[in-house]
Amino acid sequence: MSHKRKCFNIYKDLLCSRSPYFAASHKNCWNGSSNEVYLDADATAFGQFTNWIFRDTIPAVDLSSCEGLAEVAAFYKLADFLLVNELCNSIMDAIIKYLKDNNWDLNFFSLSFLSEQNLRTTPFYKLVLRNSVRRFIKGPELFEEGATDDMQFLMDKPDLLLEILQGVRDFNKKPYDQVWKCNRCTYHEHTESTICVA
Repeated sequence: MSHKRKCFNIYKDLLCSRSPYFAASHKNCWNGSSNEVYLDADATAFGQFTNWIFRDTIPAVDLSSCEGLAEVAAFYKLADFLLVNELCNSIMDAIIKYLKDNNWDLNFFSLSFLSEQNLRTTPFYKLVLRNSVRRFIKGPELFEEGATDDMQFLMDKPDLLLEILQGVRDFNKKPYDQVWKCNRCTYHEHTESTICVA
C-alpha cells in the first residue's frame, strides 16, 4: 500500500535548532539545493511536531481507544527518532497525567503494540511494562471482564510473558506504586548534564 506524501513548509534552521537529528544530518538528509527532506514518518505525528515547534504545545492524550494509543505512540516514536528529548518528556508527562486523572490502566495489548512499534527501549515502553507487571500481580480475579482473554493473550505472546515475569521478580525485590504516582522524571530522557524539574 502506497502512502501519499504530505508537504510541510518549515524553516530549515528552526528544524535543525529543535531536532538533533536534523542538525546532525544537516548535509546528508537534505535533498540538494531544494532544501527538501523526506521522512518515512506518520504525517499526523509530524504535524503535531511542527505544532509543538511553533506553539510549544502537544495534543491532548486519550488512551481509552486503540486509535488514541496509536496516535500517541506515533507521536512519541517520531520525537524519539528525531532525538527531541524535551518533546519525549512532554509526551510522557501528558501520558502520566492522563493515567492519574482517569485512574487508567494500560492493558497487555498496549505493551504488545509498543513492542511492535519498535519502542521497547524507550521510557514509554518501560512505563507500560511496569503498569502491566502491577496488573499481573493483582491476579486474574481482579482484572476487569475479559481476564481469561488477558491471560490467553499473554500465553500467545511468550516474549511479553517472560518480560512480565522478570518484572514481577524485580517488583518483589523493590515494589512500586501505580506508575502515575512516581516522580515523573523516572520516565524521562535526559542528557547527563540535564536536571529534571519535578
